[in-house]
Amino acid sequence: MRGRFTYPAALVAQIGDLACASSPAVVAIDGRSGSGKTSVAAFLAGRLNAVVVVAGDDFYRDQSDDVRRRLSPAAGVQGWFDWQRLRAQ
Repeated sequence: MRGRFTYPAALVAQIGDLACASSPAVVAIDGRSGSGKTSVAAFLAGRLNAVVVVAGDDFYRDQSDDVRRRLSPAAGVQGWFDWQRLRAQ
């Protein structure tokens, strides 16, 4: 981890309060490449119970860079990610 970040205990408590056995909380972390999303997920996972971290990178389709570059943004949304597997898992 390059930088150091501190998140208030109130954030962890609030997420914990939202989650219960019958209705788990879903926390989405978004950001640019290299912005620390994985570090934030690990931080929260280390402080909350029963956490499952799903990394979006795990759902990229195996395509050559040439194929990826030829896709328009609209086609890329459908072509870059394996949405069916993401939803199923």
